[in-house]
Amino acid sequence: MKKLLFLVLIISIITSLSCKKDKREDNLVYKNGAVVITFDDHYVDKWLMADTVLHKYNWKATFNLTLFNKRTEEEIQGLQYLESQGHEIAGHGLNHQNALEYVNAHGLDSYLKNEVDSLTFLMNQKFKRVKTFAFPNGSTNEELNTAMFQRFRILRGTTDKTINPIFQDCYFTGNHFIHAWGIDASYPHYSQALLTQLLEFAHQEGFILILYALTMAGLAEL
Repeated sequence: MKKLLFLVLIISIITSLSCKKDKREDNLVYKNGAVVITFDDHYVDKWLMADTVLHKYNWKATFNLTLFNKRTEEEIQGLQYLESQGHEIAGHGLNHQNALEYVNAHGLDSYLKNEVDSLTFLMNQKFKRVKTFAFPNGSTNEELNTAMFQRFRILRGTTDKTINPIFQDCYFTGNHFIHAWGIDASYPHYSQALLTQLLEFAHQEGFILILYALTMAGLAEL
């Protein structure tokens, strides 16, 4: 992750603080747009580092956690601190398995038991009840979503489309299944130009843009 991610986060904070909701029926359109930032995997130390810089802006993020059974007590305490500051701690699979590949090999019930329920059982002992799940690699289908909505309020996939922002599906429209657009420079779909277009389009249209990343490497260089 480059310095760009840090700049995007700052933009999202300023935008979120300055925007006001329109009184529309769905109540999801913001006057100046907004950005939702989500982080995946288990880079707790990097997330805490980000918070030391962004805390003064009252920033908020969702941290989608995997490999929870391998987290240290210090990391768990760090995550509990983030949660106490209003951030969401969400699920990302116990072992970060590709959901569709796992289901095809072992069945849906096995996936739910070993990757999902085992994760939430552990997490619910340390955090508020997990209400959001981000699929590793964005891998899912309708059958899996149906089963997962019995356990979670929000499900998140990913999108790597490079099409015009008008046709992108990485905006929150009220649907409880959402797509996030990756903002790591290593992703083949990523470009600074397209990210700028997405931010500008969300700002102009009053949309809520959903982004995801892993960490904020390079923060120390700023």
